[in-house]
Amino acid sequence: MKLQSFVLSYHSASPTSFCHGHSEWERAIRYRSAIALQTREGSRGLHAFRRFEGPVLCRAGRLQALHRVGLATATVAFSLASVWRHRVSSRRLCQLRSAAEDAETLVAFRGVLKQHSLQAYIVPTDDPHMSEVPPDCFARRKFLTGFTGSAGSAVVTGSEALLWTDGRYFQQASLELSSSWKLMKSGLPSTPSLGDWLANNLQKGDVVGIDPNVHPATWARELQTKLEKVGVELRALTPNLVDEIWVQRPAWPSAAVRVHPFEFAGATVADKLTKVRDELSKKQVDLLAVTSLDEVAYLFNIRGGDVHRTPVVLAYGMVELNRATVFLDHGKLAPEVLSHLKDAEVEVRAYEDFASTLQTKARDGCKVWMDIQRSNYGLFLAMGASGPKETQASPVASMKVRKNESELAGMVAAHRRDGAAMCVALSELEFLMQSHQPVTEMDVDHIVTAARAKQHGYLDNSFDTIAGFGANGAIVHYVAQASNAATLSTDSFLLLDSGAQYVDGTTDVTRTVHFGAPTAEERQMTKGQGSSERTLEDCRSRTGSKYCKTTCIETY
Repeated sequence: MKLQSFVLSYHSASPTSFCHGHSEWERAIRYRSAIALQTREGSRGLHAFRRFEGPVLCRAGRLQALHRVGLATATVAFSLASVWRHRVSSRRLCQLRSAAEDAETLVAFRGVLKQHSLQAYIVPTDDPHMSEVPPDCFARRKFLTGFTGSAGSAVVTGSEALLWTDGRYFQQASLELSSSWKLMKSGLPSTPSLGDWLANNLQKGDVVGIDPNVHPATWARELQTKLEKVGVELRALTPNLVDEIWVQRPAWPSAAVRVHPFEFAGATVADKLTKVRDELSKKQVDLLAVTSLDEVAYLFNIRGGDVHRTPVVLAYGMVELNRATVFLDHGKLAPEVLSHLKDAEVEVRAYEDFASTLQTKARDGCKVWMDIQRSNYGLFLAMGASGPKETQASPVASMKVRKNESELAGMVAAHRRDGAAMCVALSELEFLMQSHQPVTEMDVDHIVTAARAKQHGYLDNSFDTIAGFGANGAIVHYVAQASNAATLSTDSFLLLDSGAQYVDGTTDVTRTVHFGAPTAEERQMTKGQGSSERTLEDCRSRTGSKYCKTTCIETY
């Protein structure tokens, strides 16, 4: 059997797991209720919950929550066979939060809002550095809503709870949000923006609360202007109000910092600081505030592990004409890192000192350059009436995207090794499928990760492997779980989106493979996706496997 591989976007039209007349949430509740009836809620009932859905459903109060939803007798009779037939995965069931749980959380949070005399509060995805993926301790929106997607903002009022997210996550949000929450589908003509909704639904004199440290300065200023027009106040409050009810908030990340070697960086810290200072002189400013984690890591040639799958450090940077400072947790620095920074004449100060230092500099007349689209509103407010003199994108951002010879060589070398690892992984998968051995989505993750881990310079995956078989391939950022991953077969596609962090480069590779004979419709889906087709005969020489005969259509 020949393994056929097609490079497809995982946004391609693909069968969903919805059945006619029932939402995923309804089917999930019916499924749980059917089990509860069949097992009469006794010890056998708990055993059945463990068997079908894992330990998540055995938490205290879960059975009682089933009865609070008020389902009709006919609903309870919904058959298990129908659920499995429509592919309601256990992973999705485990993620669903009951309305009772969310109602309890929202009651507590609304109590906090009342204490602060607020009529609404906004909870975004962002951390203080506007990171795409925040550390767990900043995942407040995820805690409050139960929605695990990487983009979205929540609004809680005295009577409503709403979540805005974009089209990538409509399906996921509809599965993960309980009935306590209303999904606002951003980008649709019928959906008002978050700011418009607040302006149209709040009364004159109402107050909207935000934590200024987790909102972009530009966005917050625009929202303030919009709300002022209708007599609504935007009030910046710290600390974050969600933390008052987040009893088990994860600890602050404490991963060690390491030096990014010159052989891979291709430029010293001193070289980079010189370029930044040249830009400061051109703009006639005295100081650059470096607020993005990737820019801090690049500028000071340091790496860390404070963000999942991303080698960055929770830190700020400050570059002046005659001084450079990095603000981070001193306890993360090994002697060699301290020596590296000292040699570059970079001062180390506490992370918490950045805002106050910036405030002092601004009040003393220092002309500040700060990218207000990628810096939080709290820093903008700290500078007072003077504000930053220059608000355009940081010069570090443009420096970072212009790769030097060492960086280019590292990217090529990393992708070559990564490509070899993918050949090994695909060869093993094809062998297992030809041997009719059961292979789950989780097995795919393990096989691909193991192949990469054997490559020189492997540090970590660059993101959680997306191995979605069949309908699961349509779920953006889908991550299979060991207890309920789908089993691969020869009658549908496997979407495999994966990558790795190497010492010399980062990879992100997407392949959609078929282990059987694609139908005419499936082949039609691939038309126009590629510009060249070739057989990867070198897979044999790389892996020594007679099974690797991959035909690939690649998009350049």
